[in-house]
Amino acid sequence: MLAALAYRCAVWLVLAFTLGCVGWAVALQLPGVDFGVDVSWMIEFAAALLSITFFAAWAGTRRPDGALLAVRRVWGWVRVVVDELGLLPGRNQWVTIVGIGSVAVVADLALAIALTRIPALASPADDIRYTGVENSPLWAGALAFALAAPLLEEMLYRGPLLLLAASVDRSLPTDAGARRAMKATVLVLTSLLFAWAHLEYSIGNAVTSGVSALVFGLAALRARSIWAGILAHALFNLIVGLSTI
Repeated sequence: MLAALAYRCAVWLVLAFTLGCVGWAVALQLPGVDFGVDVSWMIEFAAALLSITFFAAWAGTRRPDGALLAVRRVWGWVRVVVDELGLLPGRNQWVTIVGIGSVAVVADLALAIALTRIPALASPADDIRYTGVENSPLWAGALAFALAAPLLEEMLYRGPLLLLAASVDRSLPTDAGARRAMKATVLVLTSLLFAWAHLEYSIGNAVTSGVSALVFGLAALRARSIWAGILAHALFNLIVGLSTI
């Protein structure tokens, strides 16, 4: 059981940093955008972790044809994690994802506006994140915010929520109350971690980010896909970027 958990976590991180690298790489190609970030370490980390996972699976086979079995085993876990994260939704599910993601971003914007009206939670005028787009056109700066962070952050913070939800649904198929309690606990914990990660910018940003994490997490759980959270997060960043850059 511990081995299975380790494989799932390794595959989740490989996928998270691969997608995160793609988002950051595209954002950094936009005109005038320069966050001073080298994202090559993300793909290097993902490749190293994937290699370690493969060799661990190979060592565990103890058979002459172990390499092929290891590839099949790792690929099997990739398929499991991709399914649990809802990374390859069906055509009909995309309608649900877009609908839930759109509702989530409207709710999040309303909550953010309400919270920032409290003086202690108002956003500082000198937010250091805007320095990376100060020389870019408005559209490019806003698009950079929509592409750079959401893919990686949603995979890292909402990914575990969906993975746990899938495990809970399998292990407690008849206990709806326990399932809801466990999902709610992880939703709150990951949201607190997300808020703490944004504390370096300001207390207000940490609070609004924590609330956003709750909304994005609920959207991902409801849609059974990480893309609902990514869509809501990207649209939120895009709208905020257009209004503040």
